Amino acid sequence: MADLDQHLRATRIVAVALIISLLIYVCLVELIKQQFAPFGGFVQVPQREVLRWAFLAVALVEASLIRFLRGALLAPRAGAGAPGPRLQTASIVTLALCESVGVFGVVLFVISGSAADFYLFLALSLGLFAIYFPRHDRWEEWARQMAPRT
Repeated sequence: MADLDQHLRATRIVAVALIISLLIYVCLVELIKQQFAPFGGFVQVPQREVLRWAFLAVALVEASLIRFLRGALLAPRAGAGAPGPRLQTASIVTLALCESVGVFGVVLFVISGSAADFYLFLALSLGLFAIYFPRHDRWEEWARQMAPRT
């Protein structure tokens, strides 16, 4: 279990770093709003509403994709090796997908100047992080499920 704890610690560091990057995005958005007030975006896109809905749809697809990918990455396999590295890989892929939702908000803000769009996607991203943050009890449960059966 020491190996599992080591991988969990490393994965939590990645998770915290990604969450901190979301907070940096908040600072950047607020700085841009102040420096370029009133900020209307750097690029004018005629179909801004379509882009917002498309990003929202992609974010929802990603939220569903996380469950599928985690299941596929963590499925019991013969000769798959120790669970720590597999759990770490599955978690980092999951965390990257959680982060990407926040990036969609940054892109919408930069294009349209709408801080409300940014904060909507930030909230969705933080919600996904809250759901999928690496937890010790969950990792132990998965490790037991992944253990080779004799």
